[in-house]
Amino acid sequence: MKKIVLVMTLLTGLFYLSALQTRADSITYPFDSIKITSAYKFDIEIEGAPTAGSLLEGSVIDGDILTVYVGELEYYQDGSVVSASPSILIVTDALGNDLASFLINSYALQDPLESFSYGSWITIDPEVGVIKDFTVPLFEVSVIHMLLTDIYQFQDDAGTIFPMIPGTFVSETGLDILISAYAGGD
Repeated sequence: MKKIVLVMTLLTGLFYLSALQTRADSITYPFDSIKITSAYKFDIEIEGAPTAGSLLEGSVIDGDILTVYVGELEYYQDGSVVSASPSILIVTDALGNDLASFLINSYALQDPLESFSYGSWITIDPEVGVIKDFTVPLFEVSVIHMLLTDIYQFQDDAGTIFPMIPGTFVSETGLDILISAYAGGD
C-alpha cells in the first residue's frame, strides 16, 4: 500500500512539474511576410477616469483622444497566403504610443450591429514574425459597428463603450502594404 501511495505521489509531482515547464511566455508564428490589405481607423475620447483595473487605467486621463486602428492582414509562407483574413487592432494615444495591439478572437453579427473581439497581445517582429506575448495580462476589447447608422465604437476590457468621434472614420481598401518581410520572404 505504501508503494502505491509513493508511486501516485511521484506521478502527481511529475505531472505538476511537466505542466509548469510547458507553459511558454510567448508563441512565435514565423512567416515569410505580412501585408495589410485593408484598414480603417477612428478616434475616441476618454470621458472620465478609466475603470479600475482596465487596460486603459494608468495610460489615459479624462479628455484624452485615442485612435483605434483595425487592419486586415495576409500572412505569407513560401509565396502563398496561409491565413484566413486575420485582423489586428491597435489603440494608440495622441503621441502615437501603442496602448494595445491584439489579434482578432471572434466575430458576431447580431442585427443591427456586428462586433469584433480582440485578445492576445501581439507584436510583429521584423526578425521573426508574429509573436503572441503571454507575459502581458490577458485583456479582451471589441470594436462594435452599428450597421444602421454606420457608426463605430470601441469597448475596453472593462465593458466601457467609447463612441467614435463624428467625422474621424477613415477607411482604405485595396492596400498591398508590406509591413514585415523575413529572410527568404516576399
